[in-house]
Amino acid sequence: MRATAWIPILVGLSIAPVATSQQPTPERITREQDEVLRKVERLRQLMTRLLERYDRDGKSEQAELLRRGLSHLEQSQLFKAASSIQTELDNGALDDVVRDQAAVVTGLEQLLDILLDRQSLENLDQQIEATQAMIARADELLRRQRELRDQANDARDSRQSNTERNLLEELRTLATEQRAESEETERQAGLRMPTLESALSRIQQLIGSQAALEEAARSQLAGERPASAERGFELGALENEQRELMAGRDAARDLERVASAANDLEEAVRNDDAERVQEAHDRLRARLESQTANPDASPATRVKFGEQLTRLEGTSARPSDEAARKELLDAASAVRESAEGAAKSASAALDRKQQELAERSRREAEQHRADGEEESRPDSVGRGLEQAAEAMDSALNAGEEGDSQRVMSETSSALRRLAEARRAHRDANPTARKRAERMAAGADETARDLRDSRLAGDAELQAANALESAEQALRSVGQQLGSDEEGSRANSESVESGLQASSEALQSALEAIQSAMNDATAGRSESLDAARDRQRELRERAATAKQQIEDAERAGDLSPEQARAANESVDSAMKSMERAEQQLESGQPSHASGSQSNAADALDQAQRGIERNRPLSDQERERLKEVAEQQKQLEEDIIQLAKLAQERENRRAQNALEEAAQSASRAAEELEAGEPQEADEQQQRAEDKLEEARQELERERDRYMDLRQEELLFKIASELQQFLDSQLELTAATEDAGKQLEEHGRLSRPARRQLNQVAEQESELAARLDFILQALVEEGVLVFSHAISSNVEDLEQVISRLSGRRPDPGPFTVLLQKDVEDRTRKLIEALQREQQRREEQRQQGQQNENQFGQQKEPLVPVLAELKMLRQMEEDMQARTRELDRLLATGGDEVSDFDIAMSERIAHQHGAITELFQQIKARIEKSLEPPQDETDLFGGEEEEGK
Repeated sequence: MRATAWIPILVGLSIAPVATSQQPTPERITREQDEVLRKVERLRQLMTRLLERYDRDGKSEQAELLRRGLSHLEQSQLFKAASSIQTELDNGALDDVVRDQAAVVTGLEQLLDILLDRQSLENLDQQIEATQAMIARADELLRRQRELRDQANDARDSRQSNTERNLLEELRTLATEQRAESEETERQAGLRMPTLESALSRIQQLIGSQAALEEAARSQLAGERPASAERGFELGALENEQRELMAGRDAARDLERVASAANDLEEAVRNDDAERVQEAHDRLRARLESQTANPDASPATRVKFGEQLTRLEGTSARPSDEAARKELLDAASAVRESAEGAAKSASAALDRKQQELAERSRREAEQHRADGEEESRPDSVGRGLEQAAEAMDSALNAGEEGDSQRVMSETSSALRRLAEARRAHRDANPTARKRAERMAAGADETARDLRDSRLAGDAELQAANALESAEQALRSVGQQLGSDEEGSRANSESVESGLQASSEALQSALEAIQSAMNDATAGRSESLDAARDRQRELRERAATAKQQIEDAERAGDLSPEQARAANESVDSAMKSMERAEQQLESGQPSHASGSQSNAADALDQAQRGIERNRPLSDQERERLKEVAEQQKQLEEDIIQLAKLAQERENRRAQNALEEAAQSASRAAEELEAGEPQEADEQQQRAEDKLEEARQELERERDRYMDLRQEELLFKIASELQQFLDSQLELTAATEDAGKQLEEHGRLSRPARRQLNQVAEQESELAARLDFILQALVEEGVLVFSHAISSNVEDLEQVISRLSGRRPDPGPFTVLLQKDVEDRTRKLIEALQREQQRREEQRQQGQQNENQFGQQKEPLVPVLAELKMLRQMEEDMQARTRELDRLLATGGDEVSDFDIAMSERIAHQHGAITELFQQIKARIEKSLEPPQDETDLFGGEEEEGK
C-alpha cells in the first residue's frame, strides 16, 4: 500500500519541530500540541472508516495493515502521551514534555512504517540476527551429518581385506583411466565427426529398412498376407478377449454388489433397525432394477432378477408384524442366494478364460522370441506379453484370496499390457506404405542435419542431396502402394522403379558419408590406432580384474554376493570396451567415446557392488546401530530447524530441511538394518538438502540485509531533508542579520541574541548528523561520509562565528551555511537516485549475486560515490576560477575573505585527492580475484561513458 489518505497526515505529524529564528512561546506550544492531538484523533477515525470499507470491498492486504496500525495506536498509548503533554506544560515539567514529545514522534514514525508496510531498522536487525542464528544451526547440522557419514563408512570398511582393498583400487584406477580415454577420444573426434557418425548410423538403418520395405512391397503387390499380419491378428484377438473378460469381471462385481445389498437388508431386518431397513430396501431395489435393465446380461438372468424385483416391491420396507418381517427376509434371502450363485458361476468361468488367455499370451511371447525379437528392448512385444500373463496370474491369485479390488486392478493391468504389446508389434511391423513414409521422414531429417552442420563440407552436401533424392523416391513408393486394398492394383513397375531409386540414393549417401569420414580422420589414423591399442590394454586389465574377483571369491576374501555383483558390472564394462575398439577401428571416435564412458560407469558400478554386498560382523553392526541412534537425534534437530523455517515462512528452506530429515530417518533405518551402502546414499542426500537449506537461509538473510539498506537509505534521505529544511531557515536568518550589519555597521542587542540562538540551533542540527555519519561510516561509504563530516566541520565554524558577544553573520559565515545546504541537497539527490535504481532493479527481478558467491551489495555503489566525487571536484574548480577572477579585479589588496577561501579550496582539494586514492585502492583490492563489474559498481552504468 503506498499513497493513501492518511500518509500526508502522518508525515506532517512525525516530522520533528523545525528550528526557527523565533523562540516558541508557551501559548504557541500549547496551540500546536492541541492541533497534534486533534490530528491524531482524526487519523484514528479515518483509519477506522477505511478499515470498514476495505473489509467490505475485500481488500484484505490493506485491511490487515490498518488493523496492525490501529493495534499499534492502542498499544503505544500515543493518545495518553499526547494528552499528558498539556498537563506537563501547565506544571512546568519541561523534561517530561520533551520525553513525551519524543515518544509521540517515535510512535507516529512506527505507525507510518506499519501503514507503508515497511520494517524498522531495529526489526530488520533482529530478523538478520535470527536468520544468521539459523544459518549457524544449519552449518552445525551439516557438520554433524558429515561426521556421521564418515563414522558409518569407517564402520563399513573396518573389515575390508587387503585383497578387497586392492581390487577396489584397481577398479577405481581402471574407471579413471577409461573415463580419461573417453574424454581424449571425444576431443580427437572434434566437432565434425559426431554429425558424420550420427548420419552414418541413420543411413545404415535406412539401408537395413530398405530390404524390409522391398519385401513388404512385393508381398503386397503379389496379394500375399505377411506372417506379421497373422501375429497382429492374434494380438488383437487377445486384447479383445481380455477386454470382454474385464467386462465380465465388472458384471460379476455387480452381482456381488446385489448379494451384498440383500445381505445388508437381512441384517437390518433381524436387528429391527427401521432406518437401516428402509435404506437397504431402497438400495437393493436399485441394484435389481439395474440388473433387469442390463443389456449385456442374459435373458434368463434378466427375467429371474425381474421376478425377484417384483417380489421385493411387494414387501413393506417398514414391516408392521412378524409375518411382514418374514416375507421381507425371505425375499432378501432369495435375492442373495441367487446373486451369490450367479456371481460364483460367472467368476469360475472367467477364471478359466483368464487362465487360457495367460497361456496363449506366453505362447505368443515365445513365438516372438523365436522370431528373433530383441528382448533387451523394454517395449518389446514378447516382454509386454509376458507382463500381461503375469498380471493375469496375479488376478487369479487375488480371486482365490477374495480380493475383488485387486482382481479388477490386475485384470486392467493385463489389458493395458496387451494393448502396449499390440502397439509395439504394429510399430515394428508397419504396412509397406507406412514403412516408406517413415523412411522418407528419416532421410529428410538426416539431410537437414547434414546441411545445418557448421562444418559441412562438399561430401556432406553430396550426401544430403542423395538423401533428398531417396526421400522423394520413398514418398513416391508410399503413394503408389496406398492402402492394403489399393496395393494389389498398384503399378508394380512404378513401385520397383521407386525402390531401385531409393536404394541407389541411400547407397550414394552412404559412400559420401564414408568419404567425408575418411577425410575427417585423414592424418589421424595413427592416433586412432594408438587409442584402440590403449583400449585393448584396458579391456585385458578388466579381464584380469574379473579373474582376480573370481579368485578372491574362492579364497573367501569376497562373498558370493560381492563377486556376482562385481562380475556382472565388469562383464558389461568389457562389452562396452570391445565395442569401443571396433568403433575406433572403423573410424568412429565419437561413438567410441560414448562406449568408453559406458565402460567407466560400469566399472564404477562394480566397485559399488563389492562395497554394497560386503557382509558385516556383529561388531560392525553394533557400531552402525550406534551411528543410527545419533542419526535419529540429528533427524529430530533438523525437524526443529524446519519448524523455525516454517514460522519464518521460508518455504524453500522448510522443504529442504524436511527432505533432509526424511533422508536422515531413512539413513537411520538402513544403518539399523545393516545396510551401510544404502545409508550412505541417504546421508549424502541429507547433506545435499542441508546445504540447500543453508543457501536458502542465506538468501533470506541477504533479502533482509537489502531491505535494511533500503530502509537506511530512506531514513538517511528523510533525515537529511528535515535537516535541509531547518538549515534553510537558519541561513535565511543569518543573511538577514548580515544585511542589518552591512546597513547599520553594527548589530542590535536583540539581533546578537537572535544569532546566538541560531548558533545553538546549528549545534542541534550538527548533533542530528551524528546518526547519519555513523551509519555511512559503518557501511564504508567514503565520499558521502566525507560530505557529512564536511557539513559538521562547517557547522562548527558557523557556531563559532555566531556565538559570543560579537557574532559575525558576514559573507563567509553565510558561505559556510550555503555550502552545507548545497552538499546536503546533492546528497539527497544521490540517495534518491540510488533508491530509484534499487526499485527498478527489483521490478526487473534482477539478483545482486556475485558469480563467485553471495556478496552484500554496498549501501551506496562505488560508481555513485565516484559521481559525487567528480561533482565535488567540479564545484571546487568552479570556486577556484571564481576566486581567481575576484583576485584579478580586486587589485593588490587581499581580504580576509579571500585568504579564508584560498585555504578552504586547498583543504578541499587535498581531501578530494585523498578520497580518490582510497577508492582507487578499494577497487584494485576488489579485483583480486577478478569480480563481475556489475557487483563492483552496483549495477549502475555511468552516464556519459
